[in-house]
Amino acid sequence: GLDWRGVVEGARGTAFPHLAWYGWEAAWRLMDAPVPAEVLEELAPPRWQRVLAGRFFSDARLLGAELARSKPAWVAAKLLLAPRAGDMARYSLRRVENAVRARWG
Repeated sequence: GLDWRGVVEGARGTAFPHLAWYGWEAAWRLMDAPVPAEVLEELAPPRWQRVLAGRFFSDARLLGAELARSKPAWVAAKLLLAPRAGDMARYSLRRVENAVRARWG
């Protein structure tokens, strides 16, 4: 089976460990994936982010690809759900700068 300890350690070794929780929690909640409760507990972001994640990643929004079709909603989700908003804001600014350079040189 899946090495869940490795999943937790791998997620914690990244700059954005909460992203693993968002994916695994949605898989558990929406598809009844066999994700151990202790894995979700160890990777869980603060409660306020868990509540927001439930709204951003509801079954209706995921099935309707709502975040994929709305750039402002996707940016808001990334900023609000990031473990450290400053890191995500800097990353987003770099992406904007790269897009501007690519378009206008």
